[in-house]
Amino acid sequence: IVGDVDYGPDAVVPRLEFSGKEADEVETALLGAGGERSPDRQTLLRGAAATKSAVLSAAANRDILHLATHGYFRTDAADDFGVYGFSARLDSGLVFAGDGSPAAELFLTAGEIGYADLRPTQLVVLSACETGGGGGCHAHPGTF
Repeated sequence: IVGDVDYGPDAVVPRLEFSGKEADEVETALLGAGGERSPDRQTLLRGAAATKSAVLSAAANRDILHLATHGYFRTDAADDFGVYGFSARLDSGLVFAGDGSPAAELFLTAGEIGYADLRPTQLVVLSACETGGGGGCHAHPGTF
């Protein structure tokens, strides 16, 4: 579960004011009646801890992922298939914490997500802007 990401003082995107409350509510709903967090089942990443590497590490072996952060969709590259024949839309993605980090550590692209081992994952919620802007995949409209 990711929310209330701290993008740093010089970030080009603002902190999402209500994403922390959203993450808390999702965590409460997933904990159920017992109310006990199990580190091997639930991970709540917020603030500066919600880095790309922490998210990818926590995503392993999780059946539900809820990501409340900024997203972006490359509409400028709709028909550009690049040198290797892959759509430039694979540069679309999500933004995570990383004050002073290189851009490669801040952005998790659709291309990188495609290579992540998410086999145990049953459900992914992308609570981010521009995550439904797809249309590039004819078999599954609304996807990257």
